[in-house]
Amino acid sequence: MCSSDLAVSALSGGFYLNSLFDNGLGGGTVVLISFFPIILFGLLNTRGIKEPAKLVTVIAGLHFLLLIIMGIWGLIYIGFNIDSIDWTKMSDFTPKNESLTFGMLMYGFAAAFLGITGFESAAQIVEELEQPTLLTVRRLYRTVIVLVSVTAPVISFLCLAILTRQEVDTNLSSLLSSLADKLGGRILLTIIVVDATLTLFAAVNTAFVGFIGLATTMAKQGNLPEVLLTRVAHKHPTIQGYPLIALPFALVAMTMSGLVA
Repeated sequence: MCSSDLAVSALSGGFYLNSLFDNGLGGGTVVLISFFPIILFGLLNTRGIKEPAKLVTVIAGLHFLLLIIMGIWGLIYIGFNIDSIDWTKMSDFTPKNESLTFGMLMYGFAAAFLGITGFESAAQIVEELEQPTLLTVRRLYRTVIVLVSVTAPVISFLCLAILTRQEVDTNLSSLLSSLADKLGGRILLTIIVVDATLTLFAAVNTAFVGFIGLATTMAKQGNLPEVLLTRVAHKHPTIQGYPLIALPFALVAMTMSGLVA
């Protein structure tokens, strides 16, 4: 399960980056791009769990900062163009012009909840804390919840208000990119796509952390070969992790990424 999640995250990032190019990069190139985060986090995890956590922390911070900037930018845009916005369209944004039902509402909530990447990033940021306490962890998760609870509804509102109905219908899988293109043109669009790609690539490390934790526990309990617990820190101090777990897992994930594509 971890390897499939990893492959999907890596491929999603590759396809998102592919959207920047008018003619596309081709399926083979996208697969090769998806190998990059797998190899990178595979190597970083051989150095220990804290090394990739540093990179994920930076990406998560930049991601939320960009969302906040986008939200403020969009609200200012509405302020200057409030007379030209068709507010009547807000009343009929339902699939195929059907009436909104409780089932649709719950489906939308579930889809939105699956789109939240901040929580998995927060779980890795904990590893970056020198002395994590219960109070610190609570504050960290509270901060992430507040950021997601504020930025997600604001961005959704901006997409519905600023984009036309036709733009929404034709860009359902890339609304944020369409909003960025309308607000700041090609430059902001490129920044958003790169940010989304990096965020999806950061999610790759979640699978590594989960699998390494599971594999080490199973090896200690005798359910997997004990050789997987072999460490080389005494010879190479920079390699504090479990290379016999991280590197084979990276190879399996790369294989799955190629097969899925």
